[in-house]
Amino acid sequence: KRQGKARFIGISAQDHEHDAVLQIVDAKLIDAVQFVFNIFESRPLVSLLPLTRERGVGTIARCVLDCGGLSGQLDDDQLALGNYFPKAVPGEYRRRLEQMQSDPVLQGIPLAELALRFVLSSDALTTATLSMGNAQEVDFAIAAVDKGSLPPPVFERLCRHHGWFKNLWA
Repeated sequence: KRQGKARFIGISAQDHEHDAVLQIVDAKLIDAVQFVFNIFESRPLVSLLPLTRERGVGTIARCVLDCGGLSGQLDDDQLALGNYFPKAVPGEYRRRLEQMQSDPVLQGIPLAELALRFVLSSDALTTATLSMGNAQEVDFAIAAVDKGSLPPPVFERLCRHHGWFKNLWA
């Protein structure tokens, strides 16, 4: 950057290791940081996101739909294959999804919409990345984004009762 060869520099936190980038964010050595952030992985709300806001560092949420698990489109066979979550305890992912879907505070909001609007509910988030395979998924994502942040009681419920501190890739 000092030599004028790069205008901006960003890094990506490995897997669920968002706290590993705190020191470089604090030192303002980067312009943006990408990290895992979704309903199950909400810990960046505690340390990383407040620090990025304070230091003026851009933020990029990845795995917003948790590799498809929060899309509501994976069936039991797909979840059990291990292609999505190789270190998952069989049935645990499905149990957590069912627990979330039966939560009375969350009723009426489709799972994928809930996941998208969850990340939008942090005012420190700059942008998010999504994988979409067709025009219908793009339209769905745009409609969810247009609805904006979740109501505070829904957002708080997700943070307090549905976080799942796991790394199914390690």
